Amino acid sequence: PMLLHQHLEATARRLPGKVAIVSDGERHTYADLAARVDELARLLQARGIRRGDRVALFLDNCAELVVGVYATLRIGAVFMPVSAMTRSAKLTYLLDNSRASALLTQASVGDVWRDALTRNTTVHTCVVTGQKPPGTSPRLVPWPGRGELADAPGTEPGTIDLDLASIIYTSGSTGQPKGVMLTHLNMASASSSVIEYLGTREDDVVQCALPL
Repeated sequence: PMLLHQHLEATARRLPGKVAIVSDGERHTYADLAARVDELARLLQARGIRRGDRVALFLDNCAELVVGVYATLRIGAVFMPVSAMTRSAKLTYLLDNSRASALLTQASVGDVWRDALTRNTTVHTCVVTGQKPPGTSPRLVPWPGRGELADAPGTEPGTIDLDLASIIYTSGSTGQPKGVMLTHLNMASASSSVIEYLGTREDDVVQCALPL
């Protein structure tokens, strides 16, 4: 079985010009998506993110969220999606509990993540999209643009399908949120099952109205 991110890479090679994502009035092809994934993966690796490290994604539904998921997987790290409606106290708890090393986020929720980072010590890299991060903190990094890290090291970490791919936290309705740990094999198997019983084809378009 292939790793999760290898599905994207295979499709980008086979159908580079096909639209992969429509978001905020823009269409992103598989080739464009794969190139953006590679740039962010190289940035994360250059910042010291390694196989097994936790990367929190605190973003609205957008192309950057998808790029963040696949870039994290590309270097063998573990992605952790966090709803953009999360408040700073809960974000702090999630970062602390998961021992996240990096946070991928956006400028529009800056008040929340800035407050959370003042109380967290595990996150050493915060990559921000939307505008250049304010201040001079070494933790803050702007989202990379095309070609900015062309000479960065490679991103093959030797990941296997039993490696952790994601941690998804429960709502915490009966106590503190708990992280559900999912491997590449868990998620790839679930994906294959859903595709099979829905009969999904590659010319279908899927609309997402819920937080990813």
